[in-house]
Amino acid sequence: MRIPLAICVLLLGAYAFPEDKGQCPGFLRPGKITSSDGKGVHPRKPQEPAQKPSEGAEYLGRITLLTAVSDKGYVCDAAIQIGIDSNVDDEVLHRFKERHFAPVEQNGKAVPANLIVPIDVWRKPDGKVVEFPSPKLPKL
Repeated sequence: MRIPLAICVLLLGAYAFPEDKGQCPGFLRPGKITSSDGKGVHPRKPQEPAQKPSEGAEYLGRITLLTAVSDKGYVCDAAIQIGIDSNVDDEVLHRFKERHFAPVEQNGKAVPANLIVPIDVWRKPDGKVVEFPSPKLPKL
């Protein structure tokens, strides 16, 4: 079976010219906040938000991310600053890095930015971990 030349060129073009994700800010990776004994800090669980993602959902707590976002709204990098537990942290971080946001704006212009993003995390009755409400980036 022969593949037409035009289809080959289109497929190769998709790999050769990836989407422009914009300009990323510099990103310092300070790591997780730790206590003097070297253990991770797990601050007390914040008060459960009034709004739930679904009936019966269990509030797990809040994860704080250090993030670098491009001027086109793509996540360039993110790291857990304060987490809940490593399995939940990794799952939320993975999903966050794949998201595309509206760009951060300063004086009406899209800019690359380093941000601290708090995320409330829930476990639905079916066991699925979800972020609710969905994280949003601020206007500066």
